[in-house]
Amino acid sequence: MVLLLVAAAAGGVIWLLSGNAGLQRVRAVTLGQINMALGGRGTVAAARLSGSATAGHLVLDSVVLREPSGQPVIEASRIEIDGEFGGLLGRRVVIRRLVVRDPRVRLQQGRDSVWNIQRIFPKRTTAAAPDRWTVTIDNAEVIDGALQVLQLDTLATLPLKERRFDALGLRAAGITLATSLVVTR
Repeated sequence: MVLLLVAAAAGGVIWLLSGNAGLQRVRAVTLGQINMALGGRGTVAAARLSGSATAGHLVLDSVVLREPSGQPVIEASRIEIDGEFGGLLGRRVVIRRLVVRDPRVRLQQGRDSVWNIQRIFPKRTTAAAPDRWTVTIDNAEVIDGALQVLQLDTLATLPLKERRFDALGLRAAGITLATSLVVTR
């Protein structure tokens, strides 16, 4: 009887993750957890999640990380992920192929010399949580990226210097990240 219940629960999860409604629910819950972890220092949004976790292919459309003011810091028109998601319960994700299309990164230095990305992801003042995640990325690619850097001049009365880098591309392979995800409530 217990085996039958476990099989039914597993089948329900697979069914949920293979349909559009289930994927949108996963997107909403995941973004909610990420935004809670950011603690008001920024927000992450994604317009749509498609694909199939059970088939190992997910696509996120219109992904954006914003400052509390609403100004975008990082945007991507599409993020494609091919991987193995069965290890989520064990806090392990293997990404075979990661493609980030049309990313736009806007780094701005504040009058206090702190960068906007540092405000969103400040340095830890406490030890990392023991519940670590391992994310392995076999191949990663950035297509048609752009970087905008707004940096203060040495004198506070001078305007920001602006530097733009367009049509950036990047290929990487064999990346392993070990990190802790801390969710505070």
